[in-house]
Amino acid sequence: MQFNVTSVMLKIGSTAYTGINGTGIFNQHSLIVVIHASVSSGSSSGMLILIGHASASLTASGSTTVIFSSPQSKLASSDFLSLKGTLTVS
Repeated sequence: MQFNVTSVMLKIGSTAYTGINGTGIFNQHSLIVVIHASVSSGSSSGMLILIGHASASLTASGSTTVIFSSPQSKLASSDFLSLKGTLTVS
């Protein structure tokens, strides 16, 4: 399943990043979620890359919890991330 990222807000320390645009892929069989999104904070910008594992498959409409703990989940090359989010299909 491919999807567009419509809302991203990421805070690292005192810096808040807002998502500009992004896309993602959700594999219903392996429950792997991969997200690529452009983010910016003031004059700085970067690429947010998240690789995670969902807790359950999605039906045509619903949500599942996703844990992004892969060492490849990062903001550009500056910060490696471990976080939890919700993927919602409507």
